[in-house]
Amino acid sequence: MAMWKKHTKRLNKTKSRNAEEALARLKGFLDRDFKEPVRILCGFWEDQQNAISYQELRAAVVARSLNEETFRLWSQDYSVLVVKHLKPLWEEAMRAGSMSQPVVQGLSFDFNMHTPGIMNWIKDKGAAFVTASSEEQRSAIQALLTKKIVENHTVDELAKFIRPCIGLTKPQAEANLRYYETVVKNLKADHPRMKRETVERKAREAATKYAERQHRQRALTIARTESAYAYNRGADEGVRQAQVHGLLGKMEKRWSTSGDECVCDMCAALEGTEIGMDESFDIKGKELFKGHHMLPPAHPNCACAVEYIELEPPLFTDIRTDGNLMDMQDEAYDRFGIFTNNQPSAPGYYDFKGKDMEQVEKEIAERQYETAVCFGKNGKAKFAQIGDEDSVRFTMIQLLMMKGADITHNHPNSTPPSPEDLYLMKDYKANSFRTTGKDGTYVLRYTQEVENLPDFKEFSDAYERLKDEYTDIFFELTEKGIGEKEALRIVGDNIWEGLFELYGVKPTFERR
Repeated sequence: MAMWKKHTKRLNKTKSRNAEEALARLKGFLDRDFKEPVRILCGFWEDQQNAISYQELRAAVVARSLNEETFRLWSQDYSVLVVKHLKPLWEEAMRAGSMSQPVVQGLSFDFNMHTPGIMNWIKDKGAAFVTASSEEQRSAIQALLTKKIVENHTVDELAKFIRPCIGLTKPQAEANLRYYETVVKNLKADHPRMKRETVERKAREAATKYAERQHRQRALTIARTESAYAYNRGADEGVRQAQVHGLLGKMEKRWSTSGDECVCDMCAALEGTEIGMDESFDIKGKELFKGHHMLPPAHPNCACAVEYIELEPPLFTDIRTDGNLMDMQDEAYDRFGIFTNNQPSAPGYYDFKGKDMEQVEKEIAERQYETAVCFGKNGKAKFAQIGDEDSVRFTMIQLLMMKGADITHNHPNSTPPSPEDLYLMKDYKANSFRTTGKDGTYVLRYTQEVENLPDFKEFSDAYERLKDEYTDIFFELTEKGIGEKEALRIVGDNIWEGLFELYGVKPTFERR
């Protein structure tokens, strides 16, 4: 089968006024003081260094590898870092970016931080950050434990050297070792009678100070780059939300660089490239998380932005949200893709028409990717939306149609509902939100307790704390031979019991 790629347009290098304004606002945001995030990250790595004993490091040098338990604990550490510190950083940056584009200036709508698009992005970005950071840390330590390096140093010497390098990237760790070895060499040449222990101690002290500078530099790079990711995503979401409110029409996005001598060749090649809102730029290198190549930054410390250009005025301005009727024609839904992605021509199309809730749930429970169906007050299905393995994204119009409706969707692993499911029901006042699996359906209903729930962040933080508490139970279950999917379901049920004690809300289970 022939594969066709849409050609992108390259424009001249003259920037529009809107592009200059978008770049200036991004620069102003990234030029702020990142002292607190840097302090948090450096303190985080220091805690990881202090948590590992000299005996463990010595054993790692002898074995030429840290044990897997240490890497697992590091991964958990990064998960906590994301929830406690990076997620708030992302949310702050997204809010700042949401109204940064000149095309949304003066438009009257409230930016919603709880849309599936934002929540799914934060979840995907967080998971990618944990994986990448854990693997980077593993790679850095393993680089110091190779046969060549171990054979050129004593076990005690290398064990003491490694601890300050925890938290560095592989190139940083290798650079720190070269620095250490250079200091040792110079001390021996300048002070031939100095004892070996003294030489190593002085070199280690110098390398530790160098590592502190490296940690600060890495922390600043992470803080700036992660803020740029979220800021640009917030700008994109702001434009999309203005679209679904009928305030902007058909849009496209144009890559814009700062234009100075700091622009790298990769970004310079993208300058002026125009593509559709849901298309990806031709960014070289691995896609680090879902949607990474749809927006800047292209690389660490990248300060590029996107200019959004309105090609056509908005088609619809009058949307009725009584849960049954909307002043739009069905053919318009299909043409503009603003109503549903569940088109007959789409991969994974689900034909829901004429089916009741029982039949729909029985069928979608067998699907390997999430599929959601919304039923109106009259019991008839109004729309279906298809997602991926662990999420489904709704348009703003679909969210408005959820008021008073019953929404069901599947979790391929048959796990209980997520906090995002609960707050979709709460924020858009659905009658119920159902999560179906192979054995039955979890049902969340809109009650007074739901109405009185705290903001999403507080609830989500409580959910994450309980999840951390049950992590060991998950591994205990899998070690006993229980499958991962079943273990996830058991842990999920326990988490909701804990949430019920805190907030009086939990799903009921309807066995099939």
